[in-house]
Amino acid sequence: MSALRASFRETDIIHVFDPVPYGILATIANIGLKKPIVINAFGTYALFQRGRPLKNALIRWTYRKAAAIIVVSDFVRSQIEKDGFHLPPFTIIPVGVDVERFSADTRNTQVASLPSSYILSVGGLKERKGFRTTIQAFAKVADAFPSLQLVIIGKDFHDGYKEELIRLVEEKGVMDRVHFFSGLSDEELRAAYAHAELFVLCPITTESAIEGFGMVYLEANTAGLPVVGTKNTGAEAAIQDGVNGFLAEGNPEDVSEKIRNILAHPELRERMSRGGKQYVQNFTWANVAQMTIDVYNKIL
Repeated sequence: MSALRASFRETDIIHVFDPVPYGILATIANIGLKKPIVINAFGTYALFQRGRPLKNALIRWTYRKAAAIIVVSDFVRSQIEKDGFHLPPFTIIPVGVDVERFSADTRNTQVASLPSSYILSVGGLKERKGFRTTIQAFAKVADAFPSLQLVIIGKDFHDGYKEELIRLVEEKGVMDRVHFFSGLSDEELRAAYAHAELFVLCPITTESAIEGFGMVYLEANTAGLPVVGTKNTGAEAAIQDGVNGFLAEGNPEDVSEKIRNILAHPELRERMSRGGKQYVQNFTWANVAQMTIDVYNKIL
């Protein structure tokens, strides 16, 4: 704590990501120093925790002590405030995307074992990413598109979740059409986006975790892919329904219908591809940086 306080003395603004644990620690270390603290509220670690009254008191104290609060999406704001706490004045600033990086030409990049026609889903293998819904939705459209595969790229946290997904794939009879990848290089990941038919990620909100935004949708849009995400999640901040993709109800039936609609109508897919490339211009890191600088300027 003494080292933290020493570093704070040499700075004009302290910017932390989520109140748990960094916001709490920074606010404690800042006692007596009175440096302005900016808190970024991104997702799960911005929320109050059921059955943890002491920690929740510290979170409330941390929010109220902040000189400025930046929330990544209105969905995160609603989840913070759902039990009656009202945030002090805050600014919504989304996550950015590296447009040049994900629009780079990767046609000559080969990724081992990638199928020729596939739906792409990217995210750590965690329950909140909703891969069960994605797999079930894919199984519902598989017969209509016999050459189509599902590629899931994400880190396995070795907590048994991947094994659950594999059992679901077997149960749905699509074992030979669902592929898991991890450890891809940046160039291989860009190539995986570039060669996909569309992007699907169906996050869910659980009692203990949320998906606060959805940068992967913007990465996919930058590569020219229409996207499908789920309502009442952070995906709403990254998807303009009907423009760069579809927002579906959080069930396999509606997700599969959205997938079928895009795949069966090339003109819709092309329109969403163009719409996505235009939409992501709102989320460049230059724009995000300028909005953050504007927050700094207000508190200095």
